[in-house]
Amino acid sequence: MKFHLKRYVIVTSILLSFFLLFRRQFLPLTQRQPNPINNEPVSFDLIKQRNKFENPIYAKWKLSSSSPLETDLTTRCNDYFQQLLTQENFQINYHDSGYKTGPFVYKRKKWLKERIRSLRKQYKFDKNKDKYDFDQIAKQEFSIVSKNQSIHELNIYQHFSHTRIFGKCFATNNNNNNGVINMENSQSNQLCKSFVQILYPWMSGNLPIFERNKERSPPQLDDSTDCIIEQIYKNSKGKGIIIPLMTQDKSNNQIQNIGRLIKVLRGLNNTLPIEITFMELITPEAKQQLYDIATSDSQMYPTKQDIAFVDLSPTTTNQVKGSISDSSIITLSSIFTSFEEFIILNQHIIPLIELTKFFNNERYKLHGTYFFKSPSKLKYRTTKFNIGFHEIASFIKNQLIPNKFDKHYFNLYQKGSENGDEVTIDRFFNYQFNNLIDSSLIIFNKSKTLSGLLISGNFEFLYHDDLFNIRINNTPTKTKMDYLWLGQYISGINEQIIFNFNYAIMAGILTPSQNLPKDSIECLEICSSSWGQLSDIDDISLLYITSHQLQNWLNHQKFFESLLKDKYEFKFNELVDNFLITNTNTNTNGNTNDKDSTKLTMGRIDSSIFEKIKTQPLKIETIIRPPTLIEPINVLGYNEPDQAWVHQDDFDRIGQNGQGGGQGHPFYCVYSSIGDPLKEGIRGLSINVEQSLQKKYKKLIEIWLQD
Repeated sequence: MKFHLKRYVIVTSILLSFFLLFRRQFLPLTQRQPNPINNEPVSFDLIKQRNKFENPIYAKWKLSSSSPLETDLTTRCNDYFQQLLTQENFQINYHDSGYKTGPFVYKRKKWLKERIRSLRKQYKFDKNKDKYDFDQIAKQEFSIVSKNQSIHELNIYQHFSHTRIFGKCFATNNNNNNGVINMENSQSNQLCKSFVQILYPWMSGNLPIFERNKERSPPQLDDSTDCIIEQIYKNSKGKGIIIPLMTQDKSNNQIQNIGRLIKVLRGLNNTLPIEITFMELITPEAKQQLYDIATSDSQMYPTKQDIAFVDLSPTTTNQVKGSISDSSIITLSSIFTSFEEFIILNQHIIPLIELTKFFNNERYKLHGTYFFKSPSKLKYRTTKFNIGFHEIASFIKNQLIPNKFDKHYFNLYQKGSENGDEVTIDRFFNYQFNNLIDSSLIIFNKSKTLSGLLISGNFEFLYHDDLFNIRINNTPTKTKMDYLWLGQYISGINEQIIFNFNYAIMAGILTPSQNLPKDSIECLEICSSSWGQLSDIDDISLLYITSHQLQNWLNHQKFFESLLKDKYEFKFNELVDNFLITNTNTNTNGNTNDKDSTKLTMGRIDSSIFEKIKTQPLKIETIIRPPTLIEPINVLGYNEPDQAWVHQDDFDRIGQNGQGGGQGHPFYCVYSSIGDPLKEGIRGLSINVEQSLQKKYKKLIEIWLQD
């Protein structure tokens, strides 16, 4: 038996050796030899090729003997899209055509290195391998890959160029802007309908379903037009509030938070109608709960709210249902709301002023947008870059925005350093920050911003996992709010994108000096999970604050309370009479002091601040407007913080200790100055809140906390 086993092993070894020898000597001969590609150059500059991109209609118009500017806007728009429709081989290829960007195409040296290594491995056993010019072959292959990517970029360039003109022609109120589009013109109507399907294939052509007073209300369609864009305009009237239901929040907390927000709106005597928008099915119980909060009789808060539920699911095609994100819900809500002017509130906001006042902002009236800036946390700045990160940022900034021909033919605004929004937007393009927008409150005028909102929709639904994913999604947070302002930036409809001049602030109670970090000497500190926003009219009035601190308190009270206790209780020493030690001393008159007590140092605990927080978890006494940083300040040995927003890691355990309510919200400490303000540092601002405002804020926060 042992003999047969040994013989079997020997025979198997011999056969395996012959097989390997055969594979080495003969198998490579059956492979295609890696020969250089005929007539294929070894170099193609993908980035320089962008300078040759051109809108095909503009190219024709430049050569035309008659200027399009001699016609009115309606004729010019019809001419543009009629020529585009009849252009040979005109098509728009989206990401679902099967092509997807390989980011290494933007790093030639790395691509070539990996490809040459792969070729050498592939032909490792080829006896003629020394005759193959792998370097030449790889360079030619890279040239082909680069050309394909350039074609992909050109297609995107032309797509955004056409959508920008479509937005100017069909999705903008042009009454005061270079003419008026006559949508009763049958050609305009038909072109509008045709190009919606081509340029925005994620749109189904249907309007949302509204439910008012517990009755479903079908949209009122206008028989005079077949174009969904015109239907959207005709169904948009007046001013109102939108509260989107976010698809990624599956907890019941979202409904509870929105219910609390509606209570605050009643407390502010809000008269604006409210639309609660959603994509996924909202339960009848949740609808009834919110409806009751909005409309029930209340002697304390008599102003009932006009509330409607808006089902957005009919507005998109089935192909993009799986691409719905929180930011895309905001985009869809803005496009399909029945309001012309609207304020978008998220579930985490506590408004502190009457909301109608936001519509009075002069810059908003002029440009139709108003964004608040997110907290200027350095974690929003990308420091580890995806391959192709900078190349895609450059493509967005230099190729996708309006050019001189857009300005010449359609009076679209070119972006430049003279515009007021550039300082903020530079944080995205030049300093690699993400999430410029605070999603707590956003204001739009649809007649001025619909074009940009449609472009945001294309970002969200057509290119969300391809080219722009390299730059936009390179962020530690889940949301992609930058698509909202980018759509407006690329549309060119408005000269500026309006941001509040101030960055987010923190409002609360100052940390006692005894508990400040050891490197903090002169600066003030406020710590909270909530942030707020100031008016940019006077720079001191608090407009709103978020409810994150209160949510942590309600959902994780025991654990959160223990952390706050450590933060706000402090020890101090007090001199007290020591009655246990009595000295008998004789004074100058010969009299004796039987009980001349000596002083004793006693350690005490001051819980006064913590007791305030226990009774009012979000007490607003002071506001800190921290310095806005691009990078940490080198403190050079000066004992002060080097960042304005410092994340407190201990609080990250909120929601991980088995107490209900899901994951907690991060806790930050904010500082009034960074480094030495007299040298390399920066000083912010601290504001004491007057008593009358403290009482007002206390009342609104108590309303939010009511069950």
